[in-house]
Amino acid sequence: MPSAKKFLASGLLAISLLSVAHGSAKFKAAVSYAVGTKPSAAAVGDFNGDGKPDIVVINSGDASVGDNGGLSILLGNGDGTLKSAANVSAGTNPLAVAVADFNGDGRADLVLADSSGIGMLLGNGDGTFDTLTHIASTGFSAFVTGDFNRDGRLDLAIVDASGSLAVLLGNGDGTFQGPTRVVTSNGAFFHCRRRFQ
Repeated sequence: MPSAKKFLASGLLAISLLSVAHGSAKFKAAVSYAVGTKPSAAAVGDFNGDGKPDIVVINSGDASVGDNGGLSILLGNGDGTLKSAANVSAGTNPLAVAVADFNGDGRADLVLADSSGIGMLLGNGDGTFDTLTHIASTGFSAFVTGDFNRDGRLDLAIVDASGSLAVLLGNGDGTFQGPTRVVTSNGAFFHCRRRFQ
């Protein structure tokens, strides 16, 4: 049986639903969805405000043949299935994505890392997004979101390939203050922790 990683490498998104009955748990057969070239990351959010989870997939593309990659937006039907992907040009060979409401309008926005740095796409609330605006220069490739200064506005912590850490404080309107470097002794890396119950 092909792994999810193998499906992603071939330009497909595979989803398996967990079925729990009589004390035993089994995954149902995976359903595959066509997306762009070299999908490398995905995130979940409600992009059209219908209360159903949607998926955004980062497609890294193939720079050697002029394919800059982009995003695939798959709107959820609410029953574990998705509509066909809407492929969107966004960034140059993106690598990572996160979903959050950065401007406080109640709509899901996207932040992504690409070969030019960290960029923001504000959500329109109908499954579409505004044009990508870069907020941090090239060299930053990983990030996490959170309210790091407890002012009620989402901020970004970003790391570059050398392990340098910087924090961009959010202004609450989809823009950020300039990066403030944080000194770390042995380089920085991100470890995600999430409470599931």
